[in-house]
Amino acid sequence: MAGYGVSSKINSNEFGAVDPQLLHRYKESILEKSGLTRLKFDELYTKVEVDVDTLFALGQANRVFKGKWYLDWLTNHLKIKHKVSVSGKQLAGILVSNLRWKSRWTKPYKDKLNRLVKKHQEKS
Repeated sequence: MAGYGVSSKINSNEFGAVDPQLLHRYKESILEKSGLTRLKFDELYTKVEVDVDTLFALGQANRVFKGKWYLDWLTNHLKIKHKVSVSGKQLAGILVSNLRWKSRWTKPYKDKLNRLVKKHQEKS
């Protein structure tokens, strides 16, 4: 099963198309492990597929993908599409050093960071 550090099991690479045979094998594996009937599995799979497509269409892909994936995706995207090699650590440094913390969009992140700092200070 794919995780944060594992590439897609159904794409040739993150920019490549889905390989139908790999997708079929992966779905069969999930079906077998699920204990569901094929009918129920197909029904649930279709519902999830529609939900994900809807989120993408609404520009809400962040509700589907974990943030940990983005740095790897960006470094691979730069390498494959733009022939720019940069490590994740370097890219993170560049991004952080260019953040405008007074921007409205950063508030949720600042709030989370502040809570983490307070929590850490309470433990000290």
